[in-house]
Amino acid sequence: MDNKKINSFGTEKNGVRKITDKKQILKFLRMTKMIRFIVLSFMVLFSCSDEKNFFEVSEFKSSIFKSIDNDKHYKIDFTGANNQVLQPTDFLKFSDKDKILMIEELLSFEGDSRISSSPFSSYNNLSSQIYTGKSKKHSVQVESLFLINKIFFEKPFNYSSMPVLLDNNTKEEYTVDEESISQVFLAYKKWLSKVKEIGFDSARRKNLDPLENTNFSWWGS
Repeated sequence: MDNKKINSFGTEKNGVRKITDKKQILKFLRMTKMIRFIVLSFMVLFSCSDEKNFFEVSEFKSSIFKSIDNDKHYKIDFTGANNQVLQPTDFLKFSDKDKILMIEELLSFEGDSRISSSPFSSYNNLSSQIYTGKSKKHSVQVESLFLINKIFFEKPFNYSSMPVLLDNNTKEEYTVDEESISQVFLAYKKWLSKVKEIGFDSARRKNLDPLENTNFSWWGS
């Protein structure tokens, strides 16, 4: 005969416990629900702690800048870089997925009109173009777009020689906090959606232009 026991929790048959009391069943379901909630909470907590932040903005203090103007200057620090001025080679070791995350993060700097400490000069040593414009400095938000070019393009300085945005119709320059810069950010966001759609590598091979079909371009492009 089967070895069958009865207790307050239910019945046990051949070492297998079966719940028969309705109150105990409800208690068991509540406990199960609570355990699931705790497990899910830990999963959310650890997934958030693993979220990557590649950049941060910090004040760059230098006696050179003080002698030029009274503005505070800020730099975009990158966790994976060894150089003060970020170069395209700083991003080579990262996956395409991480590069997309970097671009998303840099787009979040929209509206940051603090003055960048990065050199305001041409980065294309092979170009014979000489900048003769009126601008002498650029903001963190323009620097963030300039960095996106470094991440995406194989030869970024052929696309954007220096951090100066131009209106193709009026030839007006945008470097700090001009209202039109928000339109450039919008163009980059739409471009990023396309990059995600076709894949980073495919978009790069097609040389997908963030400012295509807009009235804007980078100086030196």
